[in-house]
Amino acid sequence: MWSCPLVEETETLDLRSAVEVHNQSRRRGARRPACRLLHGRMDSHDKQAAITAFAGGATDVLVSHHGGEVGVDVPEASVMVI
Repeated sequence: MWSCPLVEETETLDLRSAVEVHNQSRRRGARRPACRLLHGRMDSHDKQAAITAFAGGATDVLVSHHGGEVGVDVPEASVMVI
């Protein structure tokens, strides 16, 4: 899981956003594992689909805005980047 301080980029803060990290991972294609995005601006169906895919092993990396990691219980997960 990769946790980011912002959902999207802003010109006032020099921080990486969840959308930016997710897009960079997807652009790298087959060299990177399956990656899903999770943040509070998504509709509940998409959020649940991202969590379910990560918990079930269909997604190797879950990129989230802070708070997304709360309630995601994946015992097989070995690394969390904040």
